[in-house]
Amino acid sequence: MRPTIVDLSHWQESVDFAKVKAAGILAAILKASEGTSYVDPTFHARRQAAQKAGLAVASYHFLKPGSIGDQVTHYLDTISPASGDRVILD
Repeated sequence: MRPTIVDLSHWQESVDFAKVKAAGILAAILKASEGTSYVDPTFHARRQAAQKAGLAVASYHFLKPGSIGDQVTHYLDTISPASGDRVILD
């Protein structure tokens, strides 16, 4: 079975979201942040590009040892979620 959602972070160097959409992919889950200070440098541009291509977009935060509350605050500050946005802790 072919995947319908892609999971991306800065490790995938180049993504053409129009081609992703044309291949039948429906959504992208993008790494936004990690710990209490790291922000994936590709997150904001990729969120915009994926949405422009017509993909549904969700984001995730990679948890590290330490305060979960501080990490969630960092994540939410990074993504500025709108009502209905899907947020994921990994």
